Amino acid sequence: MPTDSAMQAVFHNSSDTQLALFRLLTPARLTKYRDEVGGDSSKIAEYYIWNLRLSQALYLPLHFLEVFLRNKLDAHLTNRYSQNWHYDPRFTGLLKATHKIRIQSLVNKNATSEFDRKQATVSGLSFGFWIELLTTKFAVPLKWSTQLDAVFANLPTDGDLAWVATHLARARQLRNRISHHETIFTANLEQAHQDILQLIAALSTEGHAFVALHCTFADVLRQRPSA
Repeated sequence: MPTDSAMQAVFHNSSDTQLALFRLLTPARLTKYRDEVGGDSSKIAEYYIWNLRLSQALYLPLHFLEVFLRNKLDAHLTNRYSQNWHYDPRFTGLLKATHKIRIQSLVNKNATSEFDRKQATVSGLSFGFWIELLTTKFAVPLKWSTQLDAVFANLPTDGDLAWVATHLARARQLRNRISHHETIFTANLEQAHQDILQLIAALSTEGHAFVALHCTFADVLRQRPSA
Protein backbone atom coordinates (compact mmCIF):
# COMPACT_ATOMS: atom_id res chain seq x y z
CA MET A 1 0.00 0.00 0.00
CA PRO A 2 1.50 3.42 -0.95
CA THR A 3 2.64 5.67 1.87
CA ASP A 4 1.04 9.06 2.43
CA SER A 5 4.12 10.79 1.00
CA ALA A 6 4.02 8.63 -2.13
CA MET A 7 0.31 9.23 -2.52
CA GLN A 8 0.80 12.97 -2.01
CA ALA A 9 3.35 12.97 -4.84
CA VAL A 10 0.78 11.44 -7.17
CA PHE A 11 -2.28 13.36 -5.99
CA HIS A 12 -1.33 16.90 -5.05
CA ASN A 13 -3.43 19.19 -2.85
CA SER A 14 -5.05 16.18 -1.20
CA SER A 15 -6.68 16.31 2.20
CA ASP A 16 -6.17 13.49 4.68
CA THR A 17 -9.64 12.21 3.82
CA GLN A 18 -8.89 12.18 0.10
CA LEU A 19 -5.58 10.40 0.66
CA ALA A 20 -7.36 7.76 2.73
CA LEU A 21 -9.95 7.33 -0.05
CA PHE A 22 -7.28 7.06 -2.74
CA ARG A 23 -5.40 4.46 -0.72
CA LEU A 24 -8.57 2.37 -0.65
CA LEU A 25 -9.17 2.81 -4.37
CA THR A 26 -5.43 2.47 -5.26
CA PRO A 27 -3.52 4.72 -7.69
CA ALA A 28 -3.69 2.05 -10.40
CA ARG A 29 -7.48 2.21 -10.42
CA LEU A 30 -7.39 5.99 -10.66
CA THR A 31 -4.93 6.15 -13.56
CA LYS A 32 -7.50 7.06 -16.23
CA TYR A 33 -8.94 9.78 -14.04
CA ARG A 34 -5.49 11.18 -13.32
CA ASP A 35 -4.72 11.12 -17.06
CA GLU A 36 -7.85 13.17 -17.67
CA VAL A 37 -7.34 15.90 -15.06
CA GLY A 38 -3.75 15.60 -13.84
CA GLY A 39 -3.01 15.17 -10.17
CA ASP A 40 -5.72 17.47 -8.81
CA SER A 41 -7.35 15.25 -6.22
CA SER A 42 -10.63 17.15 -6.07
CA LYS A 43 -11.08 16.81 -9.85
CA ILE A 44 -10.21 13.12 -9.73
CA ALA A 45 -12.88 12.61 -7.08
CA GLU A 46 -15.43 14.55 -9.16
CA TYR A 47 -14.73 12.42 -12.24
CA TYR A 48 -14.88 9.23 -10.22
CA ILE A 49 -18.34 10.11 -8.90
CA TRP A 50 -19.46 11.23 -12.38
CA ASN A 51 -18.35 7.89 -13.82
CA LEU A 52 -20.45 6.12 -11.18
CA ARG A 53 -23.45 8.31 -11.98
CA LEU A 54 -23.07 7.52 -15.68
CA SER A 55 -23.00 3.83 -14.82
CA GLN A 56 -26.09 4.24 -12.69
CA ALA A 57 -27.95 6.13 -15.43
CA LEU A 58 -27.09 3.51 -18.07
CA TYR A 59 -28.12 0.66 -15.79
CA LEU A 60 -31.80 1.53 -16.29
CA PRO A 61 -31.97 1.05 -20.08
CA LEU A 62 -29.62 -1.95 -19.86
CA HIS A 63 -31.91 -3.51 -17.25
CA PHE A 64 -34.99 -3.16 -19.43
CA LEU A 65 -33.15 -4.32 -22.54
CA GLU A 66 -32.13 -7.56 -20.83
CA VAL A 67 -35.52 -8.25 -19.25
CA PHE A 68 -37.50 -7.39 -22.40
CA LEU A 69 -35.16 -9.51 -24.53
CA ARG A 70 -35.26 -12.63 -22.40
CA ASN A 71 -39.04 -12.48 -22.06
CA LYS A 72 -39.56 -12.09 -25.81
CA LEU A 73 -37.13 -14.93 -26.48
CA ASP A 74 -38.91 -17.08 -23.89
CA ALA A 75 -42.18 -16.48 -25.77
CA HIS A 76 -40.53 -17.37 -29.07
CA LEU A 77 -39.02 -20.59 -27.66
CA THR A 78 -42.40 -21.50 -26.19
CA ASN A 79 -44.05 -21.08 -29.60
CA ARG A 80 -41.23 -22.86 -31.39
CA TYR A 81 -40.93 -25.83 -29.01
CA SER A 82 -43.16 -25.94 -25.93
CA GLN A 83 -43.87 -24.19 -22.64
CA ASN A 84 -41.11 -26.30 -21.13
CA TRP A 85 -38.49 -25.62 -23.81
CA HIS A 86 -35.81 -25.85 -21.13
CA TYR A 87 -36.55 -29.61 -21.01
CA ASP A 88 -37.15 -30.12 -24.71
CA PRO A 89 -34.29 -32.13 -26.27
CA ARG A 90 -34.96 -30.50 -29.65
CA PHE A 91 -33.76 -27.26 -28.07
CA THR A 92 -31.42 -28.40 -25.30
CA GLY A 93 -29.60 -30.58 -27.80
CA LEU A 94 -28.43 -27.39 -29.49
CA LEU A 95 -26.83 -26.01 -26.35
CA LYS A 96 -23.27 -26.27 -25.17
CA ALA A 97 -22.57 -28.23 -22.01
CA THR A 98 -22.16 -25.20 -19.73
CA HIS A 99 -25.62 -23.92 -20.61
CA LYS A 100 -27.20 -27.35 -20.08
CA ILE A 101 -25.56 -27.57 -16.65
CA ARG A 102 -26.77 -24.09 -15.75
CA ILE A 103 -30.36 -24.90 -16.73
CA GLN A 104 -30.30 -28.12 -14.71
CA SER A 105 -28.90 -26.26 -11.72
CA LEU A 106 -31.66 -23.64 -11.89
CA VAL A 107 -34.33 -26.34 -12.18
CA ASN A 108 -32.92 -28.34 -9.25
CA LYS A 109 -32.77 -25.28 -6.99
CA ASN A 110 -36.37 -24.29 -7.70
CA ALA A 111 -38.32 -27.50 -7.35
CA THR A 112 -41.47 -26.12 -5.68
CA SER A 113 -43.55 -25.98 -8.87
CA GLU A 114 -43.18 -26.18 -12.62
CA PHE A 115 -44.05 -22.50 -12.88
CA ASP A 116 -41.29 -21.59 -10.42
CA ARG A 117 -38.78 -23.75 -12.26
CA LYS A 118 -39.63 -22.07 -15.56
CA GLN A 119 -39.45 -18.55 -14.15
CA ALA A 120 -36.19 -19.31 -12.36
CA THR A 121 -34.72 -20.60 -15.60
CA VAL A 122 -35.72 -17.54 -17.61
CA SER A 123 -34.47 -15.07 -15.01
CA GLY A 124 -31.40 -17.07 -14.01
CA LEU A 125 -29.84 -17.55 -17.43
CA SER A 126 -27.21 -14.97 -18.30
CA PHE A 127 -27.49 -12.11 -20.76
CA GLY A 128 -24.81 -13.92 -22.75
CA PHE A 129 -27.03 -17.00 -23.06
CA TRP A 130 -29.90 -15.00 -24.55
CA ILE A 131 -27.59 -13.10 -26.88
CA GLU A 132 -26.09 -16.36 -28.14
CA LEU A 133 -29.53 -17.44 -29.33
CA LEU A 134 -29.39 -14.52 -31.76
CA THR A 135 -26.23 -15.66 -33.52
CA THR A 136 -25.89 -17.58 -36.76
CA LYS A 137 -25.51 -20.85 -34.83
CA PHE A 138 -29.22 -20.71 -34.00
CA ALA A 139 -30.41 -19.04 -37.21
CA VAL A 140 -31.83 -22.23 -38.74
CA PRO A 141 -33.37 -24.00 -35.69
CA LEU A 142 -34.95 -20.79 -34.40
CA LYS A 143 -35.98 -19.73 -37.92
CA TRP A 144 -34.51 -16.25 -37.68
CA SER A 145 -34.64 -15.77 -41.45
CA THR A 146 -38.44 -15.66 -41.29
CA GLN A 147 -39.31 -15.21 -37.60
CA LEU A 148 -36.89 -12.60 -36.27
CA ASP A 149 -39.81 -10.16 -36.17
CA ALA A 150 -41.47 -12.39 -33.56
CA VAL A 151 -38.89 -10.98 -31.14
CA PHE A 152 -37.89 -7.72 -32.83
CA ALA A 153 -41.17 -6.44 -34.21
CA ASN A 154 -39.84 -2.99 -35.13
CA LEU A 155 -36.46 -3.54 -36.76
CA PRO A 156 -35.08 -0.59 -38.77
CA THR A 157 -35.08 -0.96 -42.54
CA ASP A 158 -31.46 -2.15 -42.50
CA GLY A 159 -32.05 -4.39 -39.47
CA ASP A 160 -31.29 -8.08 -39.72
CA LEU A 161 -29.76 -10.78 -37.52
CA ALA A 162 -26.28 -9.32 -37.99
CA TRP A 163 -27.53 -5.87 -36.92
CA VAL A 164 -29.13 -7.36 -33.82
CA ALA A 165 -26.04 -9.40 -32.92
CA THR A 166 -23.69 -6.44 -33.36
CA HIS A 167 -25.79 -4.07 -31.26
CA LEU A 168 -26.32 -6.68 -28.54
CA ALA A 169 -22.60 -7.48 -28.38
CA ARG A 170 -21.82 -3.81 -27.78
CA ALA A 171 -24.56 -3.52 -25.16
CA ARG A 172 -23.26 -6.60 -23.37
CA GLN A 173 -19.71 -5.26 -23.36
CA LEU A 174 -20.88 -2.01 -21.74
CA ARG A 175 -23.04 -3.91 -19.27
CA ASN A 176 -20.07 -6.03 -18.22
CA ARG A 177 -17.83 -2.99 -17.82
CA ILE A 178 -20.43 -1.37 -15.57
CA SER A 179 -20.93 -4.60 -13.61
CA HIS A 180 -17.18 -4.81 -12.98
CA HIS A 181 -17.01 -1.15 -11.84
CA GLU A 182 -14.77 -0.11 -14.70
CA THR A 183 -14.12 3.37 -16.06
CA ILE A 184 -16.65 4.08 -18.81
CA PHE A 185 -16.55 7.87 -19.31
CA THR A 186 -13.77 7.53 -21.90
CA ALA A 187 -16.01 5.40 -24.17
CA ASN A 188 -18.44 6.74 -26.77
CA LEU A 189 -21.37 6.58 -24.39
CA GLU A 190 -23.72 8.64 -26.55
CA GLN A 191 -23.47 5.99 -29.26
CA ALA A 192 -23.75 3.18 -26.73
CA HIS A 193 -26.89 4.74 -25.28
CA GLN A 194 -28.34 5.15 -28.76
CA ASP A 195 -27.58 1.50 -29.56
CA ILE A 196 -29.43 0.36 -26.44
CA LEU A 197 -32.47 2.52 -27.18
CA GLN A 198 -32.56 1.28 -30.78
CA LEU A 199 -32.62 -2.32 -29.55
CA ILE A 200 -35.40 -1.56 -27.08
CA ALA A 201 -37.40 0.24 -29.79
CA ALA A 202 -36.97 -2.80 -32.04
CA LEU A 203 -38.32 -5.02 -29.25
CA SER A 204 -41.23 -2.80 -28.22
CA THR A 205 -42.52 0.67 -29.08
CA GLU A 206 -44.21 0.93 -25.68
CA GLY A 207 -41.10 -0.30 -23.89
CA HIS A 208 -38.98 2.29 -25.67
CA ALA A 209 -41.36 5.10 -24.71
CA PHE A 210 -41.28 4.03 -21.06
CA VAL A 211 -37.49 3.76 -20.92
CA ALA A 212 -36.97 7.07 -22.75
CA LEU A 213 -39.27 8.78 -20.25
CA HIS A 214 -37.39 7.54 -17.19
CA CYS A 215 -33.78 7.39 -18.40
CA THR A 216 -31.56 10.16 -16.99
CA PHE A 217 -28.43 9.40 -19.01
CA ALA A 218 -28.53 12.51 -21.23
CA ASP A 219 -28.79 14.78 -18.20
CA VAL A 220 -25.92 13.07 -16.38
CA LEU A 221 -23.72 13.14 -19.49
CA ARG A 222 -24.13 16.93 -19.71
CA GLN A 223 -22.90 17.27 -16.12
CA ARG A 224 -19.30 16.35 -17.00
CA PRO A 225 -16.98 18.05 -14.50
CA SER A 226 -14.51 20.59 -15.82
CA ALA A 227 -11.02 19.16 -16.27
